[in-house]
Amino acid sequence: MTGFQHSGDKVLVSVGGDAPAEIEADALVGADGIHSTLRAMLFPDDPGIRWNGIQMWRGAVDWPIFDGGDAMVIAGDAGAKLVLYPIGPGATRGTRLTNWVVYARVADAASPPPARESWSELGAFDEIRPLIARFRLPFIDIEALARATPQIFKYPMCDRDPLAWWTKGCVTLLGDAAHSMYPVGSNGASQAILDARCLADLLASRPVAEALAAYEAERLPKTADIVRSNRVGGPERVIDLVANRAPDGFADLAAVASQAELAQAVRGYASLAGFAVPSNAKASK
Repeated sequence: MTGFQHSGDKVLVSVGGDAPAEIEADALVGADGIHSTLRAMLFPDDPGIRWNGIQMWRGAVDWPIFDGGDAMVIAGDAGAKLVLYPIGPGATRGTRLTNWVVYARVADAASPPPARESWSELGAFDEIRPLIARFRLPFIDIEALARATPQIFKYPMCDRDPLAWWTKGCVTLLGDAAHSMYPVGSNGASQAILDARCLADLLASRPVAEALAAYEAERLPKTADIVRSNRVGGPERVIDLVANRAPDGFADLAAVASQAELAQAVRGYASLAGFAVPSNAKASK
């Protein structure tokens, strides 16, 4: 896309390439990611991508089932963290395609990103060997898992400042184009899905301009809160709480933090992100 302009209740979208053309549409939705072309057109003075100094490494590999085959692990401390969970069937009944992420702070938050934010830059096992050495899980060998991973990708943990608005007539933004956030609490993709569900429902019941305005009113404040909250951590705050109080380990978790404190760290974030199940819904099952 090279530009757009409103024409009555329609939008004319210019596209380039080998066969430049102008397309008339009822609406234009920019769902083109953290480097959104449409966002740059709407906000030419946007301050740009922010990096918090954390580098992430990710991979996926076929691996033996652990803890029933549907468990998620978040482990670590302020030095480095690990996130581990199955994302698909494995090659055999006893395995799952297992996704893992290791991340650590490698620079000050004021530093520029080490590279363009991308999902496709390749990393290497040797880069994370010292970080992986920090993890000791009784049910899975993290070093063996990472070594066996055919491709390791790396990317900086980045976001953008929340916007004051997303919508101009029948043009709006969605997902990372609207609210790029640190990928904690599974919110990078989840909030885009919630955006799309909200927008689809409104477009099915209202005129386009009215639907887009209502979509922004519903989703912008919620996602802006998550962007700001993610800058101080997601549900893994519960790990930071315990690690800060007991840096040398502990024998009794109750002596470090109460169940109420632990629950608030996790459920408070789930409520903010829109993932919490209402108590009456639990009772009705």
